[in-house]
Amino acid sequence: ERVFSHAKETDTLRRSNLAEVTMEVLQITKYLSKHATLDFSDGWVTSESDLEVVALDPSKINELIATRMVDKLAEIILKAHELG
Repeated sequence: ERVFSHAKETDTLRRSNLAEVTMEVLQITKYLSKHATLDFSDGWVTSESDLEVVALDPSKINELIATRMVDKLAEIILKAHELG
């Protein structure tokens, strides 16, 4: 019923020759477009398991970064992720 409560906005004198079915389709389309919800996660490629937090020692991470051992850090993260 609420869908058709705004029919007056669509059914003006200029559009009074619209068929009943056309009016119904227009009103339902207007209602759905105004009440549509956005899903910003639709189509994400990353799975939830990829976003899991892995427990690592922060001092070890800092040490590996400071000594530019990023490959070793990546290896530790991957291994921890596989075990987690």
